[in-house]
Amino acid sequence: MSQWRTPRWIRILRHRVLGARTRNRVSVVMPCYNASAHVESAVRSILNQSHRNVELIVVDDASTDKSREILTELAHRDVRIRLIANSTRRGPGFSRNIGIQRSTGTYLAFCDADDKVLPNAYTKMIETLEGSGSDFVIGGYRRHGESDGHRPGVVKRVHRERLVGMNLDKFPHIIDEPVIWNRLYVRQFWTTSGAVFPENLNYEDQLPALRTARVGTFDVLQEDVYSWRLPDGRNTRSRGRQLTRNLVDRIEMSRRLRSEVAQSSDDTRNFLERRINSTDMMLHVEAIPAANDEFFRIIKSALSGHRSGHDELRSLGLPLKAQLALWAVSSMSRLDVERLLGFWQENTGSIPVSEDANGFLEVDGSWIRRLDLDIPSDVRRVREEQLRLKTRFLSSRRVGRKIEIRFSAYVDGLQIGENREVLVVSPAGAYVARTAEPDHVVNLHAGDPWRDYSNSVFTAIVDDASVAELALLVRFKSAQIVLEERLYLPKPIVDLAVKSSTAGSLVYDDDTAPRAIEVVYGEISNGSVRLGLRAQIPPSRLVLKSRSLHRVSESPQLIRDGEWYYEFRSEHRALPSGAFYVHAVPKGRDSHTAERVSAAPILSLRPMDEVSEFMRLAVSADARGSVTVSIGPPLSSFERSRFGRRVLMEKNWGVLRPSIFFESFNGKSISDVPLAIYESLTSISPGIDTLWSTSDYARDLGSVSKIVCQGTEAWYEALASSRVLVNNNHFPASFRKNQDQFYLQTWHGTPIKRLLGHMNANEVPLTYRRIMERESSDWDLLLAESALAESNLRTGLAYAGPVRRIPDPRAVLLDSGPEREEFRERLGVAREEIVILYAPTWRNESESGEWLVDTRQLSADVGVPVLFRAHHMTAPIDASQGSSIDVSSVSPVEKLISAADILVSDYSSIIYTWAYTGKPICLHLPDIDAYRSDRGFVVEWPPQESCVSLDYDSLVSNLNTCVQELRGGARRGAVEMADDVRSSLDSLIRDVIVPELVGF
Repeated sequence: MSQWRTPRWIRILRHRVLGARTRNRVSVVMPCYNASAHVESAVRSILNQSHRNVELIVVDDASTDKSREILTELAHRDVRIRLIANSTRRGPGFSRNIGIQRSTGTYLAFCDADDKVLPNAYTKMIETLEGSGSDFVIGGYRRHGESDGHRPGVVKRVHRERLVGMNLDKFPHIIDEPVIWNRLYVRQFWTTSGAVFPENLNYEDQLPALRTARVGTFDVLQEDVYSWRLPDGRNTRSRGRQLTRNLVDRIEMSRRLRSEVAQSSDDTRNFLERRINSTDMMLHVEAIPAANDEFFRIIKSALSGHRSGHDELRSLGLPLKAQLALWAVSSMSRLDVERLLGFWQENTGSIPVSEDANGFLEVDGSWIRRLDLDIPSDVRRVREEQLRLKTRFLSSRRVGRKIEIRFSAYVDGLQIGENREVLVVSPAGAYVARTAEPDHVVNLHAGDPWRDYSNSVFTAIVDDASVAELALLVRFKSAQIVLEERLYLPKPIVDLAVKSSTAGSLVYDDDTAPRAIEVVYGEISNGSVRLGLRAQIPPSRLVLKSRSLHRVSESPQLIRDGEWYYEFRSEHRALPSGAFYVHAVPKGRDSHTAERVSAAPILSLRPMDEVSEFMRLAVSADARGSVTVSIGPPLSSFERSRFGRRVLMEKNWGVLRPSIFFESFNGKSISDVPLAIYESLTSISPGIDTLWSTSDYARDLGSVSKIVCQGTEAWYEALASSRVLVNNNHFPASFRKNQDQFYLQTWHGTPIKRLLGHMNANEVPLTYRRIMERESSDWDLLLAESALAESNLRTGLAYAGPVRRIPDPRAVLLDSGPEREEFRERLGVAREEIVILYAPTWRNESESGEWLVDTRQLSADVGVPVLFRAHHMTAPIDASQGSSIDVSSVSPVEKLISAADILVSDYSSIIYTWAYTGKPICLHLPDIDAYRSDRGFVVEWPPQESCVSLDYDSLVSNLNTCVQELRGGARRGAVEMADDVRSSLDSLIRDVIVPELVGF
């Protein structure tokens, strides 16, 4: 029997009666186009507001997915939803205008179909407008994705304080938030303001947002009211900045915005001009490498006013990066513009500033010489208003009745010696002293490779009561400049004080009642991580969660009454690197029900950061009070900072040593051709000094004797001073080999897909193009597995140097007999059990994941275990469940090739190594047409007479056939390795590598 539902006419009547009793209806307009994945969540965020009297007008813009079906069902359930359907696609501007025309509420709001309105948003905003009488109110917003989010810097600036009764000339900073969905309007004001959304024009929010700010009064909230979804790989409108149509729309929108403020104050017009140039147009400038030539011609013409000698635009005080970039586009060739943009992408947009011979500030000459560009003096000139004093809270503690606040303060880009003064202007009476010891945490936060700010740490001692506003006004004085900036403090600045601190123990001097569960400390213990917890009822487990990984702790161990610690163990020397939130699993529940844990206030005031021999651990609190745990390689603050990395890379490490430096897949594994060379080398010449590069210690490092962790001083020294370099990918962008070093590039397989030299320039990221151009010119010898592979590598990598052809060296890493069976046993696979290895290649971020096989379902449908091996460029996926085993961290992959009986792959060169085994291969190519169009092939694919499936059902059928043949006695597990594989590898070592060392 179906469940009885209240008739719709009764629900409508009930809603009308309730609505008559409730004033202040909010009309929310939502345009929707193909938002089936998120539209229900967006709708519910509005219907579940504490302010219940809403009408949601959804305009479906001829969606081709299930959006309209979802909306129809939701409208049937809740009469507050009104669905309007466009017969053809008309765009968001048209859809919003239609929705506004149908609205009936006292107030008017907007929401996009893939976003969310935060709880209590309309209640807060209505209360503000009722108290102020303003025409609209604007709240802050957050960005959110599938796993987490953040509060953008622009929101922090615009919403620093609560403001009432503003207008555009009083508060032009509202121009920096040219969006409409974080506002609540008095609907009558909107209809009389003349605000209309432009149709058939991108960036349509900006014009009505500016118009209403110009003609009305508004309030500014500190609280966030809206959450804007991150792209997360989706092809959103905001990601098409390289498209000519979007650039043309931007130029037209900028013209309309300038016209809108033509009668406003000079400050307002200048503020808008800075926004258009330094933010809006810069988004398109940075997209030039991915754009076509027509795009460059149009943007060059649009920015012609930035050529040398145009003082009116120079007087705006644009950020230095924008000043240089806009001039470059207006005055230089596309090649030179891309050289500048590429340099910034590799080294950040930081620009060092220094004094010229006359005492004027200008862009540093040594930095310009690195670019090898001729920049006019007026473009290089720096005005004081372009400089920014940067302040950052570091830690605080109570000292009697005073509070000691440790903070950093420096002028971005300016290297100033001891002749400077830092004062706290407000609150009055603060004592300030510079910290004697340098602290490279400041360089780490600054992200500037050119300047050392480590001596810019200060301590202010202020009265407890004087920091009630949670901000200090900091003044920076030198012979050249005087700048002021507010230093915002965490809330509360001192919630509790610590009498003493030891590993695993904190003693407090007040009686502040803790929350139900609080993390209070973290520590590294023998390669594992321990988190200390205060809780009267401890959870059964803690979970470290990131977007793609989660790690469950051991059971809790009691420290003392109410305090516990939880340990996260690793089978390696360290835990996997990543940034995690801490979640608690209630007793009797599984890890998927875990909820976020709060941080004790001490972690906001004094975050912890610990480095051991193999791992670094940082534990702190985010802006919402949740615990964040960062695990990484054992690098100091200096080694992690951009400044430290540049200094170490450019350091003169002395004479070369007769050693060989190995790296594979950017240090992510000890594997591939470099490992094959290493193992053959150590058997032929065991006394040769070798070093292996690893990105961290959270992996199987095999039996190699000497390992250096990327980013450490020891790693930079080994890279710069080893006579021979062996790599299958590339080194960092800033590395250039010594002219006396010998660089052997092995590459990582026979090319199947197009390489960068086979693609148009705008199909390849600029940074990768620049890296490979430099890399290929550094190679002394390139390995290729065939004549066809050599040809494709030469053209694809723009390489003209020597090549040595050699059969796939990875074949020597294949196991057979006892080693194979021992490894299968470690995986939990029975001796006679048939095993499938699924090893797909990677896809671009924007591509749908529909090509990815559900290995758990595949194992169930075929009836045998499935090993899942993700590509090294793919984000980790936890595929282990039942008879599906995630082996992505197993290295080298040849162990898996040896252990498995059937390979399922797509466009990966793993099949060439697999071919030596003689075992069956199934190519699963459901997206081959799209992949051929997007990435393309340099060989015939799929090969003739291959076992191919284009959908999941045919894959299952093909695999069932293979399984039956193997069970019927077909040959399994043998390695057919031609004798010339090992002999060719031995010859390479004896004829090339060893002589390079001996001759040296």
